[in-house]
Amino acid sequence: MRTLTLQEARRRTGLDLLNDAQIGFADYVTGRCGTVADGQKKMARRYPLHEEMVEAGKRFLASKGYEIYPRGLTVNGTGTCPDFAAFQKDRVTFVECLTAGWTDLSTFRKKARLAKYGRVAFIIEHPEFADLSAGERRRMVGRLRALSRIYPVFLYHPDRRALSRISEVSVAKL
Repeated sequence: MRTLTLQEARRRTGLDLLNDAQIGFADYVTGRCGTVADGQKKMARRYPLHEEMVEAGKRFLASKGYEIYPRGLTVNGTGTCPDFAAFQKDRVTFVECLTAGWTDLSTFRKKARLAKYGRVAFIIEHPEFADLSAGERRRMVGRLRALSRIYPVFLYHPDRRALSRISEVSVAKL
């Protein structure tokens, strides 16, 4: 897998890019603070499925000829930092990986702020494997189908450790 440095990503895009180690956060309710990178490390320990999805996404996009910026990358001032980025020459795709519990409209809207700077793609826990009721699963599938009309949406299959486009998955299976 060919990876890029932050300097190379900035040079190619001409954007004011920051990585997850350069972005701080403070949660005044819980009293936690640190960098987005710190938060991602804690998330990986608590939710190993998320880290599996990130790594599968990097491998998948690299196999399609993309070069990978392997950690969180964002445009300064957008207020959101997806999990990694993929590049084709000077074109950037910001990639966000989400478990089923995070597939709400406010999360999608927040990540979509990056669309004016590049492409945005989503890798989502496959609804079939998510701990959801039948009604929650139907609503999630509806949100993902609507989202896939605007952005590429890939479903992560934990049993196979593989991705597929939501458009390739039969509605009956979901």
